[in-house]
Amino acid sequence: MDDGSYCKMFDSVFTLVFQNYQPDVIVVQCGADGLAGDPHGGFNLTPASLSHCVNKVAKSGPPVLVLGGGGYNIPNTVRCWVRVTADLLDFDLPQDIPDSDPYFLEYGPDFTFSVTPSNIKNPNTDEELKEILTVLQQNLDKMNENVPMEPA
Repeated sequence: MDDGSYCKMFDSVFTLVFQNYQPDVIVVQCGADGLAGDPHGGFNLTPASLSHCVNKVAKSGPPVLVLGGGGYNIPNTVRCWVRVTADLLDFDLPQDIPDSDPYFLEYGPDFTFSVTPSNIKNPNTDEELKEILTVLQQNLDKMNENVPMEPA
């Protein structure tokens, strides 16, 4: 899964779920194991895509609590959380990690806040992703049929 496909799917899924449930508050757990370079994740994401998703949620209206989460490539996980936090605060993050950081050497070889995706091919086709969205919509429709509406 690459950034483009992930953001496209997230935008569609979030819109469907948000419209169906209309939450009063949202808790976002920012797992980072989908980042490129994570030994346990199977995705090829960068912090930019995860930040896009968190910002979409944050701008949806209800109060949002953002929590850090898993990631097994610690330097990339930190890069991700820093990017998400900076974007939420509309803070212009410098490209380079400050050399005063006590863990500076962990961020080599480029010592920047960016995470470079690998050259792994995204096996997900547009047709497959569209089918997933169709099934999700059908499942939400079934759930709505079985849930009594609260009186106004």
